[in-house]
Amino acid sequence: MDVDYEKNKHLIFQRLWNDKNKGTKLIDVDSNSMNPPTEIEDCLNPEVYYQTLLEFAHEDTALAKLIKANSPVENPLNSYTLFDLRESEKETIKAFFDNNEGFNKIKFARKYVELMQKPFFSNIKPLPWVEEIRKQIN
Repeated sequence: MDVDYEKNKHLIFQRLWNDKNKGTKLIDVDSNSMNPPTEIEDCLNPEVYYQTLLEFAHEDTALAKLIKANSPVENPLNSYTLFDLRESEKETIKAFFDNNEGFNKIKFARKYVELMQKPFFSNIKPLPWVEEIRKQIN
């Protein structure tokens, strides 16, 4: 999908894209790299993402089963690469985020931010794509 915009120094039009070997990158919104589609929940810190999923597993039996059946991979680049999932398992996570008319995304985001502020996660480095946005804004 092409986005009609005029490039200038005051507007930045980019999107997130996950490269399986390099992690999450910011790319031009009109880039040809459209697959797979990237959701914000695919671009998060993997350790905090995993802990946040665990917080919701007691409410969602499908999510609980998925977590129990899949160990996190070693040295994931982001939340997208945290597990080595089959397509049906990816759909389980997507369904979790889409549940409650999409409100699960908001609940998840709030819990993720809450956990990021805990002392246990105080040494986590900012995500590179977030740092890139900060640089572009400043």
